[in-house]
Amino acid sequence: MADGRDVLIDFEGVRSVSYSFADELIGVFASRYEVDHQALRPVVIGLSAQAQRVVLGSLEQRGLSDEVSRELVPH
Repeated sequence: MADGRDVLIDFEGVRSVSYSFADELIGVFASRYEVDHQALRPVVIGLSAQAQRVVLGSLEQRGLSDEVSRELVPH
């Protein structure tokens, strides 16, 4: 954790991610963060194109704002 609240999630070398995995790992963190910006903030790096589509799809299905999605998953 950087600054005591950022959780860096590095997908370097991961070629494929299931929707359910991405949603449970990142979606849950992201939903909490959007409601309470003092909560842990997941910052996702190293995503393959496929994994990025899955993670962003998860965040979209949870109704997270585009601003939060861009902040957590740089693209």
